[in-house]
Amino acid sequence: MPRSGKRWVPIDWNFFDDGYADDLTDAAMVLFQRILIDCHRRDTNGIVSTSSLRHLGRKGWQNSFRLLLRSGRISQKDDQTYYIPSWDKWHEPIDAIHARRAADRQRKRLKNGIPRGAFRIPD
Repeated sequence: MPRSGKRWVPIDWNFFDDGYADDLTDAAMVLFQRILIDCHRRDTNGIVSTSSLRHLGRKGWQNSFRLLLRSGRISQKDDQTYYIPSWDKWHEPIDAIHARRAADRQRKRLKNGIPRGAFRIPD
């Protein structure tokens, strides 16, 4: 994951062409990508709520979502929550990311001789 502000959701460039998506419609593939992006943007570890789905999908999103459920790309966690089973295969857990970033900040503070709790005064 790059550190310079932009965040990426890894999607294979053959996503639409390879056998992984053969059983999905174009609308279902687009919905799946929107769900991936939303989960990544909101740091949910691959968990999406029904209320988020309503905002992500276009008209008739329920049919596309049923295809995703049947194909196993999304699984139900409880009545209002779903998750992406393969999320951990491609993404580092959020807690690990936050711990790594905190350790990096501390390492840089020590390297630059900045006491803990001190804030940089803007130029």
